Amino acid sequence: MNSSRSIPLSLLMTFSSKIPLCLHLRGDIWSEAKWGTQNLSLGQKMAENHRRNVIWDNNFKGSTLILPICNHLSKITKKRY
Repeated sequence: MNSSRSIPLSLLMTFSSKIPLCLHLRGDIWSEAKWGTQNLSLGQKMAENHRRNVIWDNNFKGSTLILPICNHLSKITKKRY
């Protein structure tokens, strides 16, 4: 992925061409992201969280189907999206 773009070109083409996007959610990516940024400086945390949230929001909001692997993830996904 090019660092000047926040969304991969393939996803942009998918959204613009109306191809259905199905996501298979296999883990709680939100708590993993929170855990992963614990050792970063404040500026790095803010940049990483913003970048990650933009990509995730575009993916989840642009998808036609989200398939969580378990009921716990389905509850979290429903609460967020």
